[in-house]
Amino acid sequence: MTWEPVAGPSAAADAAVQERVSVVIATRDRPADLRRCLETVAGLDYPCWEVVVVDQSDGPLTRTVIAQFAGALPGLRHLPVTERGLSRARNVGLQAARGDIVAFLDDDCTVGADWLWFVAGAFARHPEAGLLFGTVRDALLDDGTYVPSHHVTTERELAGVRSAARARGIGAGMYLRRRVADRVGQFDVRLGSGASFLSSEDWDYTFRALRSGATVVETPTVVVDHHGGRPYAGGQAARLLRGNAYSHGALHVKLLRCGQPGALLLIAAELWEHLRLLRPLAGLAGGPSNAGRPVSYARGLLAGLRAPVDRDGMVFREGGAIAGRATLPRLGSPLYSGTRPFREPVSAHVQRSPRRRRHRQRHRRRDRPRGRGIPGPAQSHQRHHASHRRPRGRSAL
Repeated sequence: MTWEPVAGPSAAADAAVQERVSVVIATRDRPADLRRCLETVAGLDYPCWEVVVVDQSDGPLTRTVIAQFAGALPGLRHLPVTERGLSRARNVGLQAARGDIVAFLDDDCTVGADWLWFVAGAFARHPEAGLLFGTVRDALLDDGTYVPSHHVTTERELAGVRSAARARGIGAGMYLRRRVADRVGQFDVRLGSGASFLSSEDWDYTFRALRSGATVVETPTVVVDHHGGRPYAGGQAARLLRGNAYSHGALHVKLLRCGQPGALLLIAAELWEHLRLLRPLAGLAGGPSNAGRPVSYARGLLAGLRAPVDRDGMVFREGGAIAGRATLPRLGSPLYSGTRPFREPVSAHVQRSPRRRRHRQRHRRRDRPRGRGIPGPAQSHQRHHASHRRPRGRSAL
C-alpha cells in the first residue's frame, strides 16, 4: 500500500501526542563535519527532544566542538567510548536514549528546522511502524564524487521477511521506535564502518526487524542532506563500493546459516545484479569494468562462512577466524581496476598446523627424481649450496 508525499509537516503530527525523540550522532575524529551537523541540529524547533553524541575520537578536538554547543543544545549528552565501530556507537546511543523514537544521524549530514516534525508525523501516520527510513540527498552534487544517497519517491510499507529484498533505506536516514529496538536487539557489531565487514548494518537491522513482526516504512517526507563523499579519481569510490559488496556477501551467508532459506534468493539476485553491471569493454578502454564487485561479493560469502555466528541473536560472534577489520584492496592489480582483492588475516596456528606440514612434505616427495642422473629441485638446491662451500683456489676433487 502506498501514500502520496506530503508537502509540509504532517497534520497528524500536530494532532497526535508529541513523542519524545532522541537524536543519536556517532562521530570519530571529524570535528568540522560534526560542527556543521550540530549547527543545523541546534536550529530544530521540535519541543521534546535530546541529542546524544557517541564520541569514538582519538583527539580532543571533537570534545571541544561538543562543549561549544552545550548552551545551544540543553539536552546535549556527550558519551566518549574507546571501542571502535559504527554499530558499537549506535548500540551505546540506543542504550542511552530516553526518547520514544530514536533518530540516527550521521555526523556528515545536515537537517532542516522541521526535520523532527516530519519524523513524528510519519510515525503518527503509521502507528504500527517500528522502523522508518527517509530520503538521503546528495548535498555535494559533484559528478566526480560518489555520495551514498537514497531517494524515496513514494511512501510505502514493508512487512514480513519476503519484503526485505525490496528494502532500500540507508542508515544515514534511519529512525526507530524504542519498543521495537527492545524486541529486535542491538546492531551487529561486526557490520558497519570500522568493523570486520564495512557496511550493511542498516539492512541487517531491517531484516531482523521484519522477522520480529515489525513494519518498516519508507517515506519521502523525512529528508537529510549527506555531505560525505568519495572521489571517483584514485579509486576511492570504487573501493567503497567493493567494500559494500563484500559486506553484503557476508551478511547474506549469515542469514542462511541462521536458518533463513530465503537468503539463497538474495544471493542469486545479488550475483545477477553484479554480473549485469559488468562492463568488460569499458575496462579494456581504461574505464571502470565493475569486475571487482562480484569478486568482492564472492569473497564476502566465503568470509561469512568462516565467521562464527550466534544463531539465536542472528548476529556474528566477536572474535573467530576473521577477527579485526577486513583488509581493504590496494592499488596495483588490473583485474580489480587498480586494486587487489581483500585478504583475510590467517592466524599463526593455522599456518603451522600439522595438516599444512603434511601437505608440504607430500609435495617435497613429489619433487624428488624417480630415476638416476636427473636431479630434482631439492637436489639442485643442495648442489648449489655445496658449490659455495668448496674451498677457493683448490679443486674439490
